[in-house]
Amino acid sequence: MYKFLIAILVINLSFGCSSQANSAEMSETSIYEIYLCLGTAIAGQHNKLGYPAGERHAILVFLRQPTNTQPDWEQARSYVEGVGWNKVDLQKASKIDPKTLDESPEGKKSYDEAMSNGKAMIVYSEPVKDEE
Repeated sequence: MYKFLIAILVINLSFGCSSQANSAEMSETSIYEIYLCLGTAIAGQHNKLGYPAGERHAILVFLRQPTNTQPDWEQARSYVEGVGWNKVDLQKASKIDPKTLDESPEGKKSYDEAMSNGKAMIVYSEPVKDEE
């Protein structure tokens, strides 16, 4: 399931989430859109998901923003830090079309949560190995 979500992210970051027609259609029906930010963070002592402190994990941050704006990197970073993660390194962001998440229940759930509450995050369970 997570490999599928990563594939969606790569496609969205490389080619954009939707055509201009779909973007125009989305902006007419919604004043918000969701940015998906890809990065890593180190689990803090009191992270809310219970990961061992000090482990670095890949993360996806779903962030609700007004349409036609740039990604709010500081808001995304602040959210991740607020739920107990340190050394947040966000590398890429892209608007995401919810239709691309139809085959990913976890991604769809996070998208819906971000649309309702402003933000959501997926943390990958396997720690990221340090590059040597």
